[in-house]
This record gives sequence, C-alpha cells and structure tokens, in this order.
Amino acid sequence: MNSSISPQQAKKELALRELSRRHLKDFSKYVFSGYKENWHIDMLCDALEDVYNGKIRFLLVEMPPRHSKSLHVSQLFPAWLFGKDQDSSVIVSSYSGDLATDHGRETRNLMEEQAYKNIFNTKLATDSTAKGKFHTQGKGVYNAAGVGGSITGKGAQFFIVDDPFKDRKEANSVLIRDERWRWLKSVARTRLTPDGAMIIMHTRWHDDDVIGRTVLEDEVISYEDYLAGKEVKKWVELKLPAIAESDDKYRKEGEALWDSHYHLGELLEIKKDIGGYEWSALYQQEPVDEENRIFHPEWFKYKEMSEVESLTTSRYLTIDTKGTDKKTDGNDYIGLALNFVDADNNWHLRSERRKMSSKELVDLMFNWYEVYQLVTIGIEKTAFTEGLKPYIDQEMRKRNMFLPIVELSHGGTKKEIRIEGLSPRYERGAIYHITQGKENLCVDLEEELLRFPLAKYDDASDATAYQNQIAEPHFLDEEDTISLYNYDVV
Repeated sequence: MNSSISPQQAKKELALRELSRRHLKDFSKYVFSGYKENWHIDMLCDALEDVYNGKIRFLLVEMPPRHSKSLHVSQLFPAWLFGKDQDSSVIVSSYSGDLATDHGRETRNLMEEQAYKNIFNTKLATDSTAKGKFHTQGKGVYNAAGVGGSITGKGAQFFIVDDPFKDRKEANSVLIRDERWRWLKSVARTRLTPDGAMIIMHTRWHDDDVIGRTVLEDEVISYEDYLAGKEVKKWVELKLPAIAESDDKYRKEGEALWDSHYHLGELLEIKKDIGGYEWSALYQQEPVDEENRIFHPEWFKYKEMSEVESLTTSRYLTIDTKGTDKKTDGNDYIGLALNFVDADNNWHLRSERRKMSSKELVDLMFNWYEVYQLVTIGIEKTAFTEGLKPYIDQEMRKRNMFLPIVELSHGGTKKEIRIEGLSPRYERGAIYHITQGKENLCVDLEEELLRFPLAKYDDASDATAYQNQIAEPHFLDEEDTISLYNYDVV
C-alpha cells in the first residue's frame, strides 16, 4: 500500500478490500473500471453469492440485452470464485467456443490486475494461462467450451451456460433446440460435481428455448418466492423485464429496469424499432408460444401514413375505456384504434394503449375528430355511460361541436372471442398497420396480438376488435349492439 496516504485513507482502503473479499458486488466495483451500479445488478450479485454459498444450486437468469448479465455471471463471478477458493473448477459455455473463450480472457486478465491482487492471494499457474483454459497455482481450473461441444474429462463445481443460442434462427429451429437440450441433460449436467452448481442465462428467444423448457419440465420457483422463504426444490428463476409489468419493491409498473443507463424513452424507441414480437421475447423475457399462436407476425402488413392519407377512406375511432371511474382515472390503460377504411374494405390501423384521464381522452376525441374527419367514434357502453358522458356533454356545448358517438356493447360475447374475430381479416391480408417514418403506430397492438390470449394487456386489441361493429358498411343495422346518440348542442 502506498505509504504516502493518510491513516484514514488506508483504513478506508482496507475496508474496501475486505468488503470485496466478502461480497461480489463490492468486488465488482473495486476491480472493474467505470463500473455502473443499479439495484438489478445488486440483486444479481446477491443471487450469485447464494450460488457460491450453496443456498441456490440451480439458477436461471433472464435479463434484457446489454444489461450486464454476462459481465457479472461469466466474467466477474468466476474471478471472485477463484479468489474465494483457488481450488474451484469452472466451466463457461456459450453458443460458440470463441465467445466462451472471450469470457475466459476477460476473467484471466482481471485476475492479473493489481486491483485483484490487492484483494486475493490466488495466482494463475505460470504454465497454464491460455484464455480458453487456465489453472490457478492451486487445483483450480477454468474451461471455456461451445454449447454442444465436447467437455469429456472436465468437471465443474460451477457450470455456467451463457447464451446457448446465437440468434432467432437457431432458437426457432426445433432440431437445434432439441440438440441444446440433449447436450444440457446428457453432457453438461453430468460434468457437475456432487455439490456443484449450474447457472443458465440467456436472452429469451422462444417459448421452448432452454429456459422455457426448464421451467416447463423441472421444479422452478421465482427469485421473489425464494427471498420470501419458499422451499427450493431445484431451480430458482431470476427474471427481470426491461419495463416493469407490475409494481414491485424497486419500481412501479411501466418503469425501466436500468433507467440511468437505458432510460424509458430509449427502451420505447427500441420497442418501436424491433416490434412487439421481438420486444416481448428479448426485453420482457416473454417469448411467444409459436405452436399455439393465433396471430402471426407474417400477417402484419404496413403502409406509410402519407400513403394512407392519399387514399379515399372513411375514418373510425373505437375506444376501450377502462379506468375512467374516479378511483382509477388516469391509472389504467385506455385502448385507441383509429381505422382508415378504403373502398375495398381494407383497414388501415393506428392502434395503441395509453394512460389517460377522462379529460385527456375527451380532448383527444375532439382533436382527432377534427384532424381525421371521423365518421364515427365508438365507445364501449358501460365505460362510456359511467365515465365519459358528463365530460362530453359539457365539452360539446362549450366547443359548439357535435361528435358522432356510437355506444358499443359486447352483447355477452367474451373479449377473447371478439379479439380472435380479427384473425380472418388479418389472414386474408385486409389489415394494414400504419407507419410514420421509422415509427410503427401499432406496436402495442402487435405485442398484444402476438401473445394473445396470454398477453398482460389487451386494451389496443380490444379497441381494434370493436371496429368490427362500426367499420362495416352495414353497421347501423345492428340495433341490438349499437346505439347512436344525437346531442343537442347549444
């Protein structure tokens, strides 16, 4: 230690080193230059510590791309393990041997840094320092291997599988999925020592990928249940979506996982760029069940807004107005479906969900009525009568403007059946999703339809399904489901 530093600085430095020996997150901050902290990284480090301590033997890690999972699981964690026990044996495997070897190089190089030597006495063996395989001066050994490759004769106290699929093409192949699964069960699992631990980590691609099949066929509990004291029978699943789908200890619904690094606006831009299908899998860890999917991504056709506006069309707006009562006003999503119907009865859609107050929704209705020259505005009957009618009455008189509002009723038909009723029109190519520059104006709708009927949200898809009641040429004949209100505007 530098003799020129003060006793207080020396005391602080020694404390940092001791914390780094004890805890992975402190170790990571100490040895990694430019380290970025966040609660999800702390949670990951805590889970990895419990793997080391034997509290968790089998861990699944699901996180979005570029959120530091490989840095911590495949690089920092092995280095920390060797520091804690120079006799540890580690295998890191990925979809290619080269990627696994790259992780090995980072781990090896880190162990040769002075910062590492400040904390641990573990040293690399001078005669075995290859980036894909190296030994410590104890009995410790690191092996890098490609998933599916041979690891005969190699054992591991800690076996890490990091991204077993290269891309969607591999993950969509039944042959490759089966191959990866057989390798995991018959090769990787057999390399573990009797008390060994396994970590499987990857960005989700497919409902039947390695993690998906593990969840389906093995005994798995969530990390939250583990923390709450639920018995661990085998696997613990740490699953962190890019945008929260419900309130939890660290964030509210709709907030970003790592806001200081990937803020919500950036994530929403990514969502627009890649579409709901890829977003749901890669960023929310919710891949779609291909076999049982009702709506298919190849059904989605697109037209630029400028092209749509050049067509001769009738324009309709349908609204799924959940959350317009006083208790939830502005807190629940509202579904909006704007439809440009051409002479051939093709639909051109802008469909989304928004959190809006009743006042904001009414303002939008008047604005879109003027901008798009709407023929009809359809609103679900119950929500309309309970939440919106007083606002609309008042605003129509104030603005001296009549809105052609139609009340919509589901007539006892379940929402799932209404939404599924869109599939024939999609299949025959009679629906176009509107784009505006790079922006897909139906990204929410696509996300919901691709996961239907298991999607968390259905606001955009339900609003779109209601178009079937008003966008058809014969819609005014449906007296049992449609009521046209005529307001006297004073």
